[in-house]
Amino acid sequence: MDLRAEKIVSNRYGFVWLCNPKVASRSIIDTLCEIDPEARLIQGKTTEQILGENPQAKGYFSFAFVRDPVQRTLSFYQDKLVGRPGPVAEYLSDVAPDFHGLGEGMGFAELCRWLCTPFGSDDFADRHWLSQNRQIRIGERLPDYIGRYEQLDADWREVAVRIGMPHVALPRLNSSPAVPGERVEDGTIALLRHRYAGDFELLEDLAETPGRGLG
Repeated sequence: MDLRAEKIVSNRYGFVWLCNPKVASRSIIDTLCEIDPEARLIQGKTTEQILGENPQAKGYFSFAFVRDPVQRTLSFYQDKLVGRPGPVAEYLSDVAPDFHGLGEGMGFAELCRWLCTPFGSDDFADRHWLSQNRQIRIGERLPDYIGRYEQLDADWREVAVRIGMPHVALPRLNSSPAVPGERVEDGTIALLRHRYAGDFELLEDLAETPGRGLG
């Protein structure tokens, strides 16, 4: 599984942010780097590698954001498989050849069926469809705070309060275009509920946790 999505470490505000692709990640990256120009945007490394190289960050406040798995999968589909021709072609050329059965022209239901095969499992997953509860872990634990995409503005403001940084509203960058006529059938939702059972369980736990902080 690919655990090398971007992370940001800020010594000024004492935080580690863990990227969860297709959950406002580009907007968060741009805003955090605007607020703290000295923050380090780290690519191509796992959280364990980063903390090993930056031991002072082990005590920093960690946070991430999660999203309804159906909507996140749909966003991946819209952006990487049927979106703008240039980026789609680049993604399919760079990534899809490594995953048997993933390719251009798939319908959304077909993608979801593929995700439930061994080829689409977390064992081999690209960061864009890796289960979120695995994507955002720091070793065996979850971050100190997990916000929800569905209430992004409120939870982003809460993050700012917790780490003492200025609140800057998040822009809406890299939002996926809608796919005309795309409707998620009940059977497809059932497939994703099975595939991402751990993520649905995490969302249920967050709904029951005041402040949505688990640390």
